[in-house]
Amino acid sequence: MKLIILGAYYLPEIAAHLYLIEDIARGMAQAGHEVHILTAMPTRGLDGQTMRQYRGRRLESQLDGRLTIHRVRVPIAPGKGTLRRALRYGLITLAVSVKALALRGDVMLAYSTPPTLPIVIAPLAKLARVPVALYLQDMFPESLLCTGMMREGFMLSLLRGVQSRMLRRVARVITISQDFVRHVRAQGVPQDRVELVYNWVDCQAIAPIARADNILVKRYALDPALRYVTYCGNVGHTQQLETMVDAAASLRDLTDVMFLIIGDGARLAKVQAYAHAKALPNLRFLPFQSAADMAHVLSLGDIGVVTSKPGTGNSSFPVKTWFIMAAARPVLCAFDGDSELSALVDEARAGVCIAPGDSGAFANALRALLADPSAMREMGANGRRFVESRLSREAGVAALRRVLTELGGERV
Repeated sequence: MKLIILGAYYLPEIAAHLYLIEDIARGMAQAGHEVHILTAMPTRGLDGQTMRQYRGRRLESQLDGRLTIHRVRVPIAPGKGTLRRALRYGLITLAVSVKALALRGDVMLAYSTPPTLPIVIAPLAKLARVPVALYLQDMFPESLLCTGMMREGFMLSLLRGVQSRMLRRVARVITISQDFVRHVRAQGVPQDRVELVYNWVDCQAIAPIARADNILVKRYALDPALRYVTYCGNVGHTQQLETMVDAAASLRDLTDVMFLIIGDGARLAKVQAYAHAKALPNLRFLPFQSAADMAHVLSLGDIGVVTSKPGTGNSSFPVKTWFIMAAARPVLCAFDGDSELSALVDEARAGVCIAPGDSGAFANALRALLADPSAMREMGANGRRFVESRLSREAGVAALRRVLTELGGERV
């Protein structure tokens, strides 16, 4: 079978879901299938040296030629403006779509970034005469409403109508939570065309690392005697990291506790300015780290933070939660209480869930956790066991491989 995978990003770029695409692609190639990944030239989260290294690399072959990465160049560089981002996404969608038509695969897998790609994937599949699976990591356009990038009105209603039509026309919709399943089913998609596959974790790659062995301690001259509360990931419109900054201000009396925000994103400068105005000696910002160092990043914190704006719980599902749990660290989950994410953290007994956007509850929960090291260790161990038993890479890749090979068989 010839599998075509389409999306805006791929390794070595840094984005939360890219390890999933790599695992799927390599798993299919190792099973004997021919896999082609169509994506843009890498830019996201990379240093200048890495970007220069990939500048002219339009084609890359791996696994004895069974996995090929095709990179397209677009004339608009990445930027933080909405219009600039939309134009870039549109050009990437056009470029990878043309390439997909030329390659003529047996099955297509499209992931939900850029958001312009899912809009055109059904007509593209019809033109190419191949079945397509859409891999939803977020719920567009609801995610735009949650971030504040759009408001209720004609345009949002139009986009909802386009998304609903698209979901009904693809051969399979692969979702990552029960909340997503309910959303997709509400669009009129039959149950037999909706697949639930939770995001998984490679528990060999993401494992607890002792403070004495953590390379970030020396890299950033961190005091190994302190206790750390860490947020790792995108500093965007939905995370509302001002809540964590406020908690740091409330807990200044805990002189052995340091807050770390590790990452980048559209709102990083605003969050930094908000923190700077409070002159906090117990809060530091660190840059995105490479995927190779992820176990060190996740193990650095004594507590890992997952936070979001109220009302986003049914349209997003932060995979960082599983990674924190895999590193055997307790989770402070400031997320909608009626979301599946909060329910699973509670089920695993892997942390504490509080209402999002409540700085007082955030600070109080942290103070209580930090006062009980034994409970923290137990929560960390519970989270690790939950991930190992329920969210293994082997099970997740096998589930995706089954869906894609079934689609290939349907075409035949």
